[in-house]
Amino acid sequence: MRNKLMVGVGLALGLAMAGPADAATSVVVLSFDGEQRTARNQRDIVDMLSERFEVLPEWRYRRTARRMNAKSLRPRNVRRVARRLRARVVIYGEVSRRELTVVIRSGRSGELVKRYRVPLRRKRLTRRNARKLRRKLTRVIRDVVAGRVSKRPRTSRVAERRRAKRERKRRAQQRRIEAERREAREERRERRARKRRARKRKRIERERREAREERRARRDRKRARVRRDRKKRRRARTARERRAQRIRDARERRGQRIRDARERRLRKIRDRRERRAQRIRDARERRLRKIRDRRERIAAAKRKKAEAKRSKAKAKRDKAAAKRRKARAEKRRKAREKAEERKLMEEKYDKDGNVVDDEIPTVLKKK
Repeated sequence: MRNKLMVGVGLALGLAMAGPADAATSVVVLSFDGEQRTARNQRDIVDMLSERFEVLPEWRYRRTARRMNAKSLRPRNVRRVARRLRARVVIYGEVSRRELTVVIRSGRSGELVKRYRVPLRRKRLTRRNARKLRRKLTRVIRDVVAGRVSKRPRTSRVAERRRAKRERKRRAQQRRIEAERREAREERRERRARKRRARKRKRIERERREAREERRARRDRKRARVRRDRKKRRRARTARERRAQRIRDARERRGQRIRDARERRLRKIRDRRERRAQRIRDARERRLRKIRDRRERIAAAKRKKAEAKRSKAKAKRDKAAAKRRKARAEKRRKAREKAEERKLMEEKYDKDGNVVDDEIPTVLKKK
């Protein structure tokens, strides 16, 4: 779809008078879609509408259309969304390079009411054109609210459908042309890629062939050199070679002696370090053993002292327990004696204090 400018104007039902009634009329301004400074033109139209109407945020129309699945601008969709928002007018348009097209639809029926084309100067409205457009929009909005705008004739609807059909054909043709151009570009790109791959394969083959020839020549030179060296070694063993061999052998023996002496020195150093480390470990072990023995002696003394203390406490507890047992026995004995004495007194005297039995020994006088 081509880029379009949509301005949704929601107007409250029953507001047809100018002045204070216009301030209660709700206007919904949607974002402009276009390539030629649509945001600036949108701000201009919002400013000119906000002078007489209440401008609402654009997300209300967008959200309602999305929820109702009525995003397109067909009359049926416009009528559904406008009724849900209680709107009377829907304005949308198109911004081109030199012209601003404003289309006004009725919110009750969704039919086309007016279409204005306003020229742009330097991609925006001039003051004169802005004043004219403001007067036209205000007059049309008031007419729609008051119900003074008749329905669009059948011929205009047919013409619009024809224009829409021509536009769809033009867009389809444009899409076909663009598809053909894309296919041509892809084909040219593929041909260039094939040529590049062919050139790359040729270059790789040439490099491989040159590398094979170079390896073959190098191998031939190496074989010739090896043959010459073999022939030279077989031909003579000169004195210089034998002397060089003797020198190499002497150097090797000297190096071996040096390595052996170095190894002996290193072994002595390692043995000395090992003995020193062993002495340190032995001394540490002796110190630790002394500390452990001292701790064990201290612990044994503490245990012995605690045992003696426990024995002394036990003896003290036993003595106290024996003393308590003895006291309890003495107390029980005295209680028995008192009970026996009381019984004898009861048997000797009656309730009036007279002697009943003379054989019973005389005890203390009954109180």
